[in-house]
Amino acid sequence: MERQRTGEAASPATFGRRKVRGRVCIADRKQHIRAFLSAALEELGFSACECPQVGQLDVILDEQVPDLVIVGLSGDGVEAGEILETLAAREFDGKVLLLGPRDSLALSALEELGYTLGIAMLPTLSTPFGIGALRQRVAALLPNDSGAG
Repeated sequence: MERQRTGEAASPATFGRRKVRGRVCIADRKQHIRAFLSAALEELGFSACECPQVGQLDVILDEQVPDLVIVGLSGDGVEAGEILETLAAREFDGKVLLLGPRDSLALSALEELGYTLGIAMLPTLSTPFGIGALRQRVAALLPNDSGAG
């Protein structure tokens, strides 16, 4: 596994005297996908929570206040669309990363929906992917990213 040169890729950013970790919510029906992404994102320096059902998103948005929501397309895309609509209705001001098959028409349609709803969309992450591709997509949100601040 490759490490950042500074060795601090997983260290949280500093705010005053407190250390701040970016918060990410992983919304996907499949538990193994949520668990894998949680572990990978925590290794990158995020604090992760999981959202297995659309109905739980409002509570997570209230309690966790994520900076990033990752939306997986484990189903037919209907739930992912509902998640985007919920985020728009709640005026979510974080970023959204869609995760799904490279050639998926649903993924393209959902990306367009996100932009139409005024959501700050990151470039989609096509499956299968490696940790490098995930890191690249969330680089601007990493706690020690030199562009953050």
